[in-house]
Amino acid sequence: MEGAHHKDRISMDRLTLNVVNALLDWVADLVGIAPAEHFADASEGNKPTGFLSECKSVISIAIHVFRGKCLHQCPSNRLTANEMKDYVL
Repeated sequence: MEGAHHKDRISMDRLTLNVVNALLDWVADLVGIAPAEHFADASEGNKPTGFLSECKSVISIAIHVFRGKCLHQCPSNRLTANEMKDYVL
């Protein structure tokens, strides 16, 4: 498919594509979606179905965390990307 956009070459249903694009637009640097059965051999406590018995897919995101000196102590280890920028020089 010469000249096609990258997302046109990927076989994704519309919902999957919307989720990936929304996450990339919102905060994520990388997005991956895998069927839950790919984690069938994971150790106990790490299987998606252990958290949600009817889980069908797992969405993974990666966010680049900039290295820097904290201006003051971060209030939580669970900050959004927008909140994190307030704590890093």
